[in-house]
Amino acid sequence: MVDGQLVSELDAASRRFAGTARLPAEAAAEYVQGLVDAYVAEPSMLRWWESLKHSTTRVRYGETDGLAKLASILGDRADVRLVVTDEEAPPWPVYSGGVFQLIAMLRDCRFCEYIVAAPDMSWIVFDTHMNELVSHGLENCRAKSRLA
Repeated sequence: MVDGQLVSELDAASRRFAGTARLPAEAAAEYVQGLVDAYVAEPSMLRWWESLKHSTTRVRYGETDGLAKLASILGDRADVRLVVTDEEAPPWPVYSGGVFQLIAMLRDCRFCEYIVAAPDMSWIVFDTHMNELVSHGLENCRAKSRLA
């Protein structure tokens, strides 16, 4: 379970940034289970990016701004989910909002491990403690948008 103080920070930040909200606990648990079903080979691992069912794209950001890199990868998507794991066992809080609002929320709080994913779970991005973004499915989103 994620530290209660961190969740309080995130909730307070969510109230400061219009368009963000924490999902109710039941909806959050259902969403997280959907991510497990779609992506995770061994859900008992806390570092899901080390046990994914699919190939991934990895972007190292090193000492640069990882949140800026995340924003450049995700663009201006208006509806995404932020799952705060902080490398703790579930349950995890899940927040909804636009990319820019959720990134602003993260900037307003202490560093934590998190996942950003599509509401329909068609893509997923992990920010790892190794300063690396690990993703799956974004390539398909870009290809579809180029074809449209």
